[in-house]
Formats: sequence, C-alpha cells, structure tokens
Amino acid sequence: MIYGIIITSISLLLDALLSIFIPFGTSNSIFIIPMFTVISLIIIYPYYNNKWDYLKVCLLFGLIYDILFTNTLGLNITIFFIIGFIISLLDDTLSNTLFSIIIKMLIVIVLYDSLTYSILYFLDYMDYNIMSLVEKLYKSLLLNVIYITILYFSTNAIAKKLSIRKAN
Repeated sequence: MIYGIIITSISLLLDALLSIFIPFGTSNSIFIIPMFTVISLIIIYPYYNNKWDYLKVCLLFGLIYDILFTNTLGLNITIFFIIGFIISLLDDTLSNTLFSIIIKMLIVIVLYDSLTYSILYFLDYMDYNIMSLVEKLYKSLLLNVIYITILYFSTNAIAKKLSIRKAN
C-alpha cells in the first residue's frame, strides 16, 4: 500500500513541478498536457490487495489534487473515485502488459477529461466547448504515454528489487 502512495505522490509532485513551466488549459500553444497523478492510479492498482484500500487512496489524491490544482473542491475527489473504480474493472478484464496499460491510460484520460468537461459544462462553470475537449485529449497523449511507459518499467524493476509483490 505504501508503495502505491509513494508512486502517486511522486507523480503528483511531477504534475506540480510541470505546472510551473506548462500552464494548464487548452487555449495555449503548449502541445503537451501532463496527467501524471491520474495515470499513476493505473500503475498502482495491482499493488493493492484490497480494492477499498485502493479506492481510499484515489479519494485522498483526488482531494489533494483539488486543493493543489483546482478551485472546485469535490470535483476531482469524485472523478478520481470513479476512475479508480473503472481501473479496478479494467484490471479484471485486461492484463498488465505495457500494451494493455497504455490502453487503460487512453480510457482513463478520455474518461477524466469527458467527466470534467461534462460536469463543468452542465454547471455552466466555464466557457468550454467540445473542440476544447478534443484538443485537450490530443495534447494529453504523447507526454503521458512516455510517462506511463517509464513508470511501468521503473515500478516493475523497483518492486522486483525490493520484493514487492503485486496482488494479482
């Protein structure tokens, strides 16, 4: 359990560090949008023996993400919980190879951005159109594929070296 918290904490710190250099949003000319905290939830799931412990960690990091990056307290708590639940379902269906991890990442990014878009749109919170959503999805892919690939190989190597077993 602590291994998953460490991995997600590092991802959160990287998100915070990159947010200094890369302004979040879709109206800028930046071609990459990091979503490290969200996609780290995919990598950590197999290290949990209990799905509810994993979902509690998702709630915790949703809260931290809300406090650090947004002014919509509760939005990311809810979305991280939903994403954690979906990841647990996907993990039961798909294996934990690099290819399936990337498929899970694509699903999670689309789900996160679509849920965020839908909630903010229906609450009339911001001027956000469907093309902004598509652009954000497009900008999210490259950097996050690279990050999840590095994270996949490094967490497997560290877990093997420290004899940390995956639950399944």
